[in-house]
Amino acid sequence: MIIKLTNNEWEIIEHRLSLSDAIAEALTDDLDACRTQEAEAKIIYNEVERQVEELRASIEATKTIDIDSLRHYQREALKDCMEGSTFFADIDDAVFEGEMTKGKVMALRKAGHSLQRKLNEAGIEGEMCWD
Repeated sequence: MIIKLTNNEWEIIEHRLSLSDAIAEALTDDLDACRTQEAEAKIIYNEVERQVEELRASIEATKTIDIDSLRHYQREALKDCMEGSTFFADIDDAVFEGEMTKGKVMALRKAGHSLQRKLNEAGIEGEMCWD
């Protein structure tokens, strides 16, 4: 399955994917310290960060997501793009400060709903963080 993204949907995803280190930290935070040696945890962290950066570059180049070719951590990273995103947290302040128009904010919120629907329909279950 291929998901085609609008520019606004890409803007939302890119906001989070550009922080590959933050996603890697979030996705490896629950590694069991008793079962995973520190060196092994670092290897996993680096692999997650690499996969996230590959995903970002691929989406940026094509504005599409090939769901069937995603690896485990890439799927988790897309879920994190919804649930761990801070994209919408200060968006109303951006309007107040004159950094963004109300129309742009409305278009981005609409894109956020559309992105969530597309990812959920593709089997990446999650909810967009609106706060």
